[in-house]
Amino acid sequence: EAAHRSASGAGKIGNAAIDKVYLALHNRLQDTVFTGYNDVQGEARATAIVQSGQEVSEATAGQDAEVVLDATPCYAESGGQVGDTGELRFPAGTLQIADTIKPVAGLIVHRGRVTAGRIQVGDAVQVQVDVQRRKDIARHHTATHLLHWAIRTTLGSHATQKGSRVANDGLRFDFSHFEPLSPAELDTISRLVNLKVLENHPVQTTETTADAAKAQGAMAIFEENYGDVVRMVSVSEDSRELCGGTHVVRSGDIGPCYIISEGGIAAGVRRIEAVCGRAAIDWYLGQSAEVAKAAAALKTSPSQLVPRVEKLLAHEKDLLKEIERLKREMANAGGATETVRDIKGIKVLAKRLPTGDPATLRDSADTHRQKLGSGVVCLGGLNGDKVALVIAVTPDLTDRLSARELIGQLAQTIGGKGGGRPDLAQAGGTDASKLDEAIAGIFAAIENTEF
Repeated sequence: EAAHRSASGAGKIGNAAIDKVYLALHNRLQDTVFTGYNDVQGEARATAIVQSGQEVSEATAGQDAEVVLDATPCYAESGGQVGDTGELRFPAGTLQIADTIKPVAGLIVHRGRVTAGRIQVGDAVQVQVDVQRRKDIARHHTATHLLHWAIRTTLGSHATQKGSRVANDGLRFDFSHFEPLSPAELDTISRLVNLKVLENHPVQTTETTADAAKAQGAMAIFEENYGDVVRMVSVSEDSRELCGGTHVVRSGDIGPCYIISEGGIAAGVRRIEAVCGRAAIDWYLGQSAEVAKAAAALKTSPSQLVPRVEKLLAHEKDLLKEIERLKREMANAGGATETVRDIKGIKVLAKRLPTGDPATLRDSADTHRQKLGSGVVCLGGLNGDKVALVIAVTPDLTDRLSARELIGQLAQTIGGKGGGRPDLAQAGGTDASKLDEAIAGIFAAIENTEF
């Protein structure tokens, strides 16, 4: 569960110098007091400022800085929930908070840019969380709890959480399951979540022991050692989890919740993405607009869009069948580009077709081979900007002539390669200017074959 520890968990910084400065600060300073469960603003004192992995005494307008306070209502990224943004107001300057992190357990760091004036260590600071963003994050966090419950209710107790991300613009929930979810299962999960939202249950937080929480059915998501006191978040009697994140007051505050995707991310692990509240409204309106545009383009109403598309697809299928029929007729018809010669007593037909579609070439080669009775057929055509060739040899001649060997010789002319069986082989190439030369080359290829 995202952020199930209220004041623990280190973020990953990935820079040795920065890690070192934070460890030093952690050893020197007292733990940052987190006040954000009840407050979104507060007063604090700047205990450290860091720039590029080094402690500094001040930072000025236009500079990036990382500020440590003795207390803060800003939630630091932890366990899946993103960090808060907001503003730090110093006596002589302002820093816009872009992120709040916890690089070392107990040390909360506000990352941002000084937008005005000067900020200094030791200054009194007014801290303001971006309230609307915090509310959006809380909606998605409480929805994640309900989603977890709904997934287990629908799929079974084996569907345990494997990871999550809770943000202001959406949530991501990973869980163990052995197959893709069906549309019916996704509908059931979505319905369960939204019904819990409509029931408007109070979201209750209780501090208790881990054993007592588990005895009440609370889910301990990560296999970790908990402290003496844990925070249990309950939404009705169905959802209880050990969690240190921020949540809504009542489930109705979540607003609409839409599942927007489901897929596999690893063997035995599925991922659901969803949006809630304002993000859900934006997503729904966007989807509705796309449906309306599609309906307008097809000259129908949104309610009749599906039958209209089904009708068009059926018509397209009929047209494709007719196109294939006409291709075969054109390919099998005689014409000026068809040449039949007798080479060493063997009838050899060479023909350029109006299409280089491989399936059409093979079908036409088979038809011409049957018409010849005994002989060799070489067909070619353009398939877009590519060249395609097919050679077919009647069964009575495969002991003397191999379609596979013949196609290998012609393929070189069109800058490609080929392969196949003694009775049927094909090749593809890129030099369209050499197509006619390659087709005509079948005569010389057979003439030069010893048998």
